[in-house]
Amino acid sequence: MTISYLRSMVVLYVLAALVAAILYYYITHATDSKSRILSRIPGPKGIPILGNALQIDMVKIHDQFLGWSKTYGEIFLLNLAGESVVVLNSHEAINEALIRKSTDFAGRPGESFRIQYLFSQKDIIFRDFTDDFKRLKKIVYKGLRYYGDEKEQIIRIATEEIDECMRKFSETDGMAFDPDPAIYVCIINILVGLIEGKRLDETNKRFADLVEMQDAFTASFSAGKGAEIDMFPFLRFFGNETFKSMQKGMKYRNDIMEEIIEDSKKDYDPDNKRHLLDHFISEMTFPEGSFDKKAVIYILGNLYGAGLVTSHVSFATFLLTLITYPDVQKKLQNEVDTVIGQREVKMEYREEMPYLNATLLELLRYISHVPLAVPHKTTVDTSVVGYDIPKNTQVFMNLYAMHHDDSVFRDPWEFKPERWLDDDGQLVSIEERNKVVPFGGGRRACPGELLATTRMFLFSANILKRFNILPVEGEPACPDPRGFKLGIVLEPNKFKIRAVKRL
Repeated sequence: MTISYLRSMVVLYVLAALVAAILYYYITHATDSKSRILSRIPGPKGIPILGNALQIDMVKIHDQFLGWSKTYGEIFLLNLAGESVVVLNSHEAINEALIRKSTDFAGRPGESFRIQYLFSQKDIIFRDFTDDFKRLKKIVYKGLRYYGDEKEQIIRIATEEIDECMRKFSETDGMAFDPDPAIYVCIINILVGLIEGKRLDETNKRFADLVEMQDAFTASFSAGKGAEIDMFPFLRFFGNETFKSMQKGMKYRNDIMEEIIEDSKKDYDPDNKRHLLDHFISEMTFPEGSFDKKAVIYILGNLYGAGLVTSHVSFATFLLTLITYPDVQKKLQNEVDTVIGQREVKMEYREEMPYLNATLLELLRYISHVPLAVPHKTTVDTSVVGYDIPKNTQVFMNLYAMHHDDSVFRDPWEFKPERWLDDDGQLVSIEERNKVVPFGGGRRACPGELLATTRMFLFSANILKRFNILPVEGEPACPDPRGFKLGIVLEPNKFKIRAVKRL
């Protein structure tokens, strides 16, 4: 038996196996009722077995989906290596799913390798829509309402940390500097104050570990980069960089949050709950229940991770906006001078500042920093914009496309705070403002929305009151999200500013 004959037989067997796999794929899909129902939805054609998996642009998935929304309309279907994913792109479709049929679309796709590996259905963001989730949601919301939102405690913490951030800006004496380090310290300590009732110095090991944790998760938990291991989990056995970053981030998270919990337990007093973690400890009634220590570790990871990365981008792009649109900065400062003057910035002034509110709303629309939101899953057989969607179907909310839909927003790639003001200079109706959904909506709305918007108002009003934010000659800086890089969220490239004290 010759070597050439053996090679021919091997090739023949491989081809036979490939043909069998393709036939199996088509037969199972032809007889699968879920696939038949979803096949009515338009979408880009893929290849057998892998579907559209090899077509996905891992770096610019949000731009790619925006392009497909122009081609296929307000809804399209993808096949990611056998997993059917429905993508919703229009305000009508997303509003129907998130608001009018919120419970129908409230699930989470726990089958994702990254979600299962990192969270094991124990956290609050990625946990499926179960009775345990509803119970945990009540616990988390109760704690945030009591210790966060617009309560005096969190306003005091945020104001103190923002004052410290402003002091660091002031020390630059109008010279060019990178605002990122000061912003990071500010946000981390607002979160630490809310959760632990403490403050961390930049030299503190826990501070450095939180930064390392976030960097590792950013490298592995994007809607684009890292998705390859969801589609092909076996890659973890071949030195996959995403998996290495996941392992690193998970170890940091588990070690940090375990230490935080044990530290708080040492002087925990059930009659004197001091901060959010004390509230969580008081709810840990069953060692192996749905709110055990592991659940608290994962939920704390959610709060630190989501709070840090989203607020960082919001703060940074606000500064980018000021140096790019000096006319907007001048209008904002005029409003701050009129409403606040020389007084301390307080939350009570927010309702008197329609132009600042309009600017922050436009910022969230324009940058769409969580472009595809957190994936949803249908909990029942349902429908959206006339298409049937079977139970247990994964659904992406393409907020990036929705927020830049020229049928809803005229000149969507132009930054225009005035689009949110009426003829009297007041904010438009709540119905109009709800066309922007940076924090999701319905059953899976972000629990930290009010906390995030409180931080953002205090930061922006203080910046405007104290400084003229100016560009640095020769330093490229642009708030257009089409030039941002995608990690967990869309992030601008590094930039420098000048913070010149106002007279």
